[in-house]
Amino acid sequence: MANNLFRKYNQNRKTIWTVIIFVAFFVILLQTVFAIIRSSKNKEREQALEELNKQKNSTQINEVLNNEQNNITVPNTGASSSQNRESYRKTAQIELNKFVQYCNNGQIQEAYEMITSDCKQILFPTLQDFNNNYVQKIFTQKRTIKVENSMYGESIYKVSYYEDILSNGGYGQSNTLQDYVRIERTNEGYKFSFNKFLYLENIEKNENANLIYMKALQKQVYIDFEIYQIQITNNTQNTILISTRQEENSVYIVDEKEVTYPSNMDEQAIERLIVKPGATTMLNIKFNKMYNPERKINAIRFVDIVSDYEKYQRGEEVEKIKMNIKF
Repeated sequence: MANNLFRKYNQNRKTIWTVIIFVAFFVILLQTVFAIIRSSKNKEREQALEELNKQKNSTQINEVLNNEQNNITVPNTGASSSQNRESYRKTAQIELNKFVQYCNNGQIQEAYEMITSDCKQILFPTLQDFNNNYVQKIFTQKRTIKVENSMYGESIYKVSYYEDILSNGGYGQSNTLQDYVRIERTNEGYKFSFNKFLYLENIEKNENANLIYMKALQKQVYIDFEIYQIQITNNTQNTILISTRQEENSVYIVDEKEVTYPSNMDEQAIERLIVKPGATTMLNIKFNKMYNPERKINAIRFVDIVSDYEKYQRGEEVEKIKMNIKF
């Protein structure tokens, strides 16, 4: 029996091995085809999930930005807040990647259109200003950007500009530039403010005492300070001096908890602080207040106004005037 089987195998060996090889090839071919089909379906599924996640991220950041009132976001709490915060950051990363690519490619107009109207008004009123004072200072070479959450809320991010990741193989610390940016949703898409500038807020509060009229027109809010624009009219018959600059807190702002924030009056030119009778001057006064939307400013206080500058120059005793612009 065994001899017969062995003899038949020898007689048909070529045919048997041909069949075995063909079957093996066919099985391998089927496995390859099925693997390609599975890979294609998995790729389609991943692309669909990625698109859904992008839509979800966009919807979430719209919701948080819609919660802004007077340019201040409403903070979230809880575990879900942490997840949402990361979603908002990813959306900001995607949008800022576009901005960086525009700057890298010399598409200055397109990059300029991604800036908020407040930021344009205060820092970059013209395209040339933006190019000279931001693009040419940061994009001296091609850059990539890394967007990180900050302590200032979900619409404000710390960004780091690195050398092109393709040229140095990763995020390096050499020649790295940092900034804080704020994202704002508009009908034209997402807009950003740069150079640590956040937003502009109109105030329109005034005080009229001792024939001196003061009006706070607006404030510029930055990450680490605020600048108030103050209009001052001298209706007295004497030349006045807004501050002698000798008092440490001759001009300051105060919040609802009576915390005070000093100004930079010592950096103001004395000529700008002198107001002749019947004259009006405009001052931009910087106050050392870190951004904190939970700290509401209640007033600007002037405590060292010289009522007669000529007498003051002669060393005579002069009455000092205090004024308080309440918000």
